[in-house]
Amino acid sequence: MIQRAFWKDFWRTLGKSVTRFLSILAITALGVGFYAGITATEPDMILSADRYYQAQNLADFSILSPLGFRPEDIEQILQLPGIQTAEPRSFKDVFLADP
Repeated sequence: MIQRAFWKDFWRTLGKSVTRFLSILAITALGVGFYAGITATEPDMILSADRYYQAQNLADFSILSPLGFRPEDIEQILQLPGIQTAEPRSFKDVFLADP
């Protein structure tokens, strides 16, 4: 008996607010579609980026140190298995102000 009253009330409420129901349904469908699209394209984007990195011969990783590296450190890095080249660089963060 309670179940029949529930469904009767449900359909009556839905009939009074069809536009609200359809708009919530559309928003949910749009969100699910967007999520499915992003999830499906992620592996392709990773593969595309990997191919680009290989074609451009970009670095596989970077080693950073706040104190810097000595020449002996660079030599030890070059001794590691699988390391073909190492390019030491130096960076400096500066703040500029207009006079």
